[in-house]
Order: sequence, then structure tokens, then C-alpha cells
Amino acid sequence: MRRELTLAGVVVLMLGGTAATATQVPGIVSQPTEPPEPPAELDIVEATVSTGAVTGSRATLRMGLGLTHRGSPAESVSVRYRAVEPDSELVVDRHVERVGTVTGTAERTVNGTLTVPREGEYELEAIVYENGTRVRSTRTRVAGLTGLRPDYARSDVRFHRFSGVGLPVVQYSIAAAGNRTALDVSTFLTNGGGDPVEDLRVTVYARQVDSNIVADRASMRIDRIGSGETVTPGAELTVPDEYNYYLEAVLWKDDVIVDTARSGAALAPRERVPENETVRENDVDVGEFDEETPTETAVAEETVTEQATEAGGQPGFGIVAAMVAAFAGLLAVRRWSA
Repeated sequence: MRRELTLAGVVVLMLGGTAATATQVPGIVSQPTEPPEPPAELDIVEATVSTGAVTGSRATLRMGLGLTHRGSPAESVSVRYRAVEPDSELVVDRHVERVGTVTGTAERTVNGTLTVPREGEYELEAIVYENGTRVRSTRTRVAGLTGLRPDYARSDVRFHRFSGVGLPVVQYSIAAAGNRTALDVSTFLTNGGGDPVEDLRVTVYARQVDSNIVADRASMRIDRIGSGETVTPGAELTVPDEYNYYLEAVLWKDDVIVDTARSGAALAPRERVPENETVRENDVDVGEFDEETPTETAVAEETVTEQATEAGGQPGFGIVAAMVAAFAGLLAVRRWSA
């Protein structure tokens, strides 16, 4: 009995020593290990396009690519942007944005810029590379870049359009009548922006409807238009009577056309003035629209007046009469010789 107790004690001591050794020596008892990370995976969740700088002939487009990441770190990530003409598949512009190593699960945006001519349509392409291997790509089409206003022509001042009322943008009243009619022409300019705009110029034209001849023109300088303010610049135009005219107004800022407007003036009331259409031919006495050399005046409101030149009797027929007389003289000489 004593011998059996002694053996049991030895076994207990051996088991206790083994357990102590296992807890003190690393590696003897296996620890639970975490599963290995899955391979890196990049996804495109969004692609946006916005405009940057715009010139007269080219436009810069900003493309933003939304990327998400899962798994182990993605190394040597880059995005290649290209602008491609759809019909020819020619690459118009390209740009490479290097991202580097991507970790974590947060979405990030990678931006790139492409500059293209404003004429035409384009496919904007974004290709994601990881370690030199293409992993994702997306395309989007853009068009209508000609409608973008160049930076140098940006202005919050516009001709005021009377929606739903039918009032013309360019208005006129008759100041004097006779063979030549003086028209008081005025228009409306509204500054819809939050800042004042300075150094503007408005040029108004009286263009004869049937011939498209500019009968008279005048220019007015506008020093300043405050925020939310409307001004009514005006000028006097002198034109031949008994014709219909387009009254056209052109707004200039730093020698760049910002806005245009057109209305009609019916001085031949039996004929309607079309607003935006090609009109039929008509008998027009071109001599009534001959221009004198314009002179500049040293006032804030510069006016250039074009008047008809009269030679002999009816204007515009001096050269024709001379040709007829010369031809008649040649016939008379020939008959006398015969």
C-alpha cells in the first residue's frame, strides 16, 4: 500500500513539472493563429467629371475616381487617365497619377486632369494598375464642350430677358422722322452676381432686314453695375425710312463678347419683321445705306453714325447713270460712223 502511494506521488510530480515547463518554454503549447489575409482587391465605386480652366479653343477636365480597398495592402497602385476620340480611337490626352501603397478600407478619391479641344466628343477612360497589372477600368463620355464659357468671358452681367411678358430686350422710340429716321434705342443689363462688374461696353446695330446691311451703329461704355442692379444704356441711331430693321445689341467685356440680343423695328409697317429667320429678297436702294467715315468723340458714350451719301439726284444711282450715258454715246458714234 505504501509502495502504491509512493508511485502515485511520483506521477503527480512528473505531470506538474511537465505543465510548468510547457507554460514557461514558448512553442511547446501551440497558440491559436489568425487566418491569412486575402489578396488585395481594389474596386471603382464612382467616376466624376468636372470642368477646370476653359480657353477659347481648349477645355481642362478634372476626373475623380473613387477607389475602395479590401484584403492585404495593394502596392504600386497608379491610375492612368486618357481622353479618346470615339470614332477614331485616337488618344487626345493622357495623365498618370501615382498612388503608391493602399491599405485600410476607407474610400479614397484619385484625381486626374485632361485637356482637350472644345470641338468634338470624347471618351474619358480611367485604368487602375497594381504592380503594373491592370485590375480595374471605367469609361464615361463627355460632349457639348463648345457650350462652356471661356474664363476670360465669364461675367454675371446679361441682357435682361422678360419671360412671359413679351417685352423686347432691345427697345426703341422714334426721335425724329423724315427721309431718315432717328431712333432712340435702349436695352436692359442686369448683374445677377454678388460682386460689382466694371468696364463694360454695349454696341447696338440697326441692320436692314432684307439686305443685312448695317445702317447705323453706336457704342456706349458702362463704368459699373452693382450686384443685383439693372441699367438701361441707350443711344441714337439714324436710318433710312420705310425699311424694317433688326436692332442688335452686343455686350463686351475686355474685348470679348459676353452676350447678345436682338429685337425688331418696323418702319415699313406693312411688312412684318422676322426675329430669327432668313427673309425673302426685296428691292433695296443700297445707296441709302452708304456710310461716312465714323468719328470718335471724347465722351463716355461713343456714337458712330453712318449716313447716306448723296450724289446728284436719287442716292445710289450716280454710277449707273454714268454707265448708261457712256453706252449711249458709243452707240451714237457708231451710227454716225456708219
